[in-house]
Amino acid sequence: MLAVDLSLTSPCYAKRKTRELGLNNVEYAQADILQLSSIGRVFNLIEASGSLQCLADQLAGWRLLLSILRPGGFMRLGLYSRKARQDINDARKFIAQRGYRPCAEDIRRFRQELIGFGDDTSTRPATESEDFFSTSACRDLLFHVQEDQLTLPEIKAFLSQNRLEFLGFELPGHVLQHFRQRFPFDRTMIDLDLWHILRPRIRLFLPACMTSGSRRHHSFNGQRIGIS
Repeated sequence: MLAVDLSLTSPCYAKRKTRELGLNNVEYAQADILQLSSIGRVFNLIEASGSLQCLADQLAGWRLLLSILRPGGFMRLGLYSRKARQDINDARKFIAQRGYRPCAEDIRRFRQELIGFGDDTSTRPATESEDFFSTSACRDLLFHVQEDQLTLPEIKAFLSQNRLEFLGFELPGHVLQHFRQRFPFDRTMIDLDLWHILRPRIRLFLPACMTSGSRRHHSFNGQRIGIS
């Protein structure tokens, strides 16, 4: 298994922790996702969470990962939903309008102002996130320099264009139950058109980060890579 991250700190910390656990089958590397095709390796399974959305064009990053995935291999991705993060986007617009900077003092001032808003404002839902109450986590949530987001139709189009088979979302049980009640005829729960219909009705119950699985057609044989 190969684990990579753009920073050097994360792989170093992970390497120390795996040594403490006695694990010796994990390699670590500092790398840019967009440069991974140069390593000359292919993998059975690729997992990427908290990484693709940081690219200016995450579909380009996804396409790059496909180039190092064996035919028949699997991918598990965390993708940010544009619709589910509408309150986050509204909060970021407010931050820009007010001129708040990503420093501790301004983050505290911004949070105090947002908490004072009424429940009917578009930015208020941002205060319901656990990350809102930690200075460092709030900086990553609302003051992020760059974040690319997708819609379900865009994901469906990408899957089709790249001959990928969608295997499903990882979602809380009550959300899956809601889908089954609304669309009992879709036993596999992988019809993205149906999820797109359902999504506006349960937007607050769906995670802003959609963890999905896909499989590349053909045979299956190879290694694993994790990207954080």
